[in-house]
Amino acid sequence: MRKLMPSLALAALFSMGAAAQTPAPAQPQPQETLSKDLATIQGTWVLISLNDQALSDQGVEMALAVSGNKYSQIVNGTVNETGTIRVDGTKKPMTFDLNIMEGDDAGKLQLGIIEVTGDMAKVLLAAPGAGTRPADFMSNDGAVFFTAKKVK
Repeated sequence: MRKLMPSLALAALFSMGAAAQTPAPAQPQPQETLSKDLATIQGTWVLISLNDQALSDQGVEMALAVSGNKYSQIVNGTVNETGTIRVDGTKKPMTFDLNIMEGDDAGKLQLGIIEVTGDMAKVLLAAPGAGTRPADFMSNDGAVFFTAKKVK
């Protein structure tokens, strides 16, 4: 089960202390202050697959909620990680950094890449604290790969 939890933005998003209590929703920043790239990933993203396995087959529901520059990871309806997110759309694929504030990996930085096409995203995250960002979606050195669909 631990391998199922993407420690990235999505996986390392929350600690056990945060799981015991649901934090107040992050206040969205005014839309005009968001970069175009950060605006692209705003909203709630439900994970469809994790490490090439359908989550529906595993009885696990995971989502990543992004509001302004803050994110929350939700597993089976409970927030288990929170933090801040920074996106750089000048890179191809687009890169992002998760600064994990609450959760099992609190205090660590998680580096990843993301590609958004319409309401679908594919994401590859390095292990929290790894210090090395995946170069492309073919990388696999302990990285967590997932696909997600934006909730409308």
